[in-house]
Amino acid sequence: MKHTIVLAASLYLLAATISEAQKSKLLCSQALRADTRTGAAAGALKPVGNETCTQIEPLHPFTHETQIPANADMASIRFARIKSVRVATEVILNEDQDYCREVSGGDPGGSEFCPEVEFAGFVPAYEVTYSYTGPPLSSDEHANKEFTFSVDFRPDELDQKQREELSEGKRVAAAEWFFLTKSRPINKRAAIDDAVSTFCPGHHVDGNWVHDDPACPDHIRFHVITEPSDFMTIRVSVDRPVLFGKLN
Repeated sequence: MKHTIVLAASLYLLAATISEAQKSKLLCSQALRADTRTGAAAGALKPVGNETCTQIEPLHPFTHETQIPANADMASIRFARIKSVRVATEVILNEDQDYCREVSGGDPGGSEFCPEVEFAGFVPAYEVTYSYTGPPLSSDEHANKEFTFSVDFRPDELDQKQREELSEGKRVAAAEWFFLTKSRPINKRAAIDDAVSTFCPGHHVDGNWVHDDPACPDHIRFHVITEPSDFMTIRVSVDRPVLFGKLN
């Protein structure tokens, strides 16, 4: 019964929560089954023969936003550095269906990571990094509490004087160029509505829940629960923000 409930909850939110990556994967699978000429006409999805699918997906490195744990110390955020970098604007995924099947056969969870990943479309950028203090990761045996996050800016998002100072190595004043704001997203998830749901009596057999009466159907209803995200969205801006509140 547990698996049935989880599947029903997933289907309940599928239309609203499917990611762009999932949509691309579905389209890629459809393209592989379609005629080669039909798939090629789609443009972004280019089947090669019958066993390879290439996807070119855009990246969006200049959102100026990142997320950190909501229980981090927001007052500890400090400017760390700014440096010139090159960032990718595209990712190319080459999926070999034969290899995917081979990986899947040895590791049921491995096929999800079988595409070969290649980054492309590199452009110049300025990487702005901040440090902050937060709870240590459960997997960190050293219990490190110091973390960093970074966002990227196009060169033309800084004015000429700022770019000149950076080219001359004068980076001390850069901390005064940026302003931070925060917002905490609200997440939605489906949950069983116990008030209007009914479950048939049953018992466990070999770890599975079995109805005492095989003809008795469960009547499960869901409702949407809204709750604050476990992460805080941090936005870094060159100009003083208008749409977000000031970072406390």
